[in-house]
Amino acid sequence: MRAALIKAYGEPPEVVTAERPEPAEGEELVAVEVAGLNPVDLAIASGKFDAGRPSLPYVAGLEGIGRRAGGDLVWFDGAIAPSGSFAEHTLIGAGSGIAVPDGIEPGQAIAFGIAGMAAWLSLEWRGRIEPGETVLVLGASGAVGQIAIQAARLLGGSTRLGLVAQRGATAQAELAVPAEHR
Repeated sequence: MRAALIKAYGEPPEVVTAERPEPAEGEELVAVEVAGLNPVDLAIASGKFDAGRPSLPYVAGLEGIGRRAGGDLVWFDGAIAPSGSFAEHTLIGAGSGIAVPDGIEPGQAIAFGIAGMAAWLSLEWRGRIEPGETVLVLGASGAVGQIAIQAARLLGGSTRLGLVAQRGATAQAELAVPAEHR
């Protein structure tokens, strides 16, 4: 299989032919359809990630969309090193993949991975938004903010401010920033 292998921290990955990983107990093999590149992947590959560094060499990437052995399409975050999402196959924790609903293409699903989880969990799990509550989304023009506006509406809340009215905000505001502060 092809894989993007990190051989030295701070160096770009090298596309190599590698053996398909074999799952150990508590792991499952996923056929990767699309991988997400996130800032954490770059920090890990640079060797400057605060939470540690995987042993070299390793396959880059933590997040992706792939198919389990039974054909189910899942989103995963946390490919098990030295496997990574930038390969044709990777290992994830058994049962850890989140099912991608029918009708959602892998390219769409990966776009909602990390950003979608950040937005949704902030509102649903941490914020415990109740129907009828008003949600203020700061940074609504970014990926997390745009998804937060949509998530607030799905959870029964309303939004009052945002730069992305086309995504469901009920009002928008633009702030004038003096040139000396840009």
